[in-house]
Amino acid sequence: MMRDEIHDLPPSAKLVFKILEWNGGMTQKALAEESLLAPRTVRSALDDLSSIDAVTEDVYIPDARKRVYSLRSEFSDATTNGEPEIRN
Repeated sequence: MMRDEIHDLPPSAKLVFKILEWNGGMTQKALAEESLLAPRTVRSALDDLSSIDAVTEDVYIPDARKRVYSLRSEFSDATTNGEPEIRN
């Protein structure tokens, strides 16, 4: 069922999903740099992923104005030991 939900998303949301799957937690800026998508497109992709409850949003400790996005465990194929790497 989860893969069906992802299958129905736009390509930009699928790309952001895969980047989060590969890299772990990232800020919007880091996602935009890694994906080469416009910041507005990254925000839209994160909204799409949030609508299917695929991502979590946490405060980025070094700068509380920013948020760190990561995949929920049930959407991630990879298992992580400890905290995910956070890229700003």
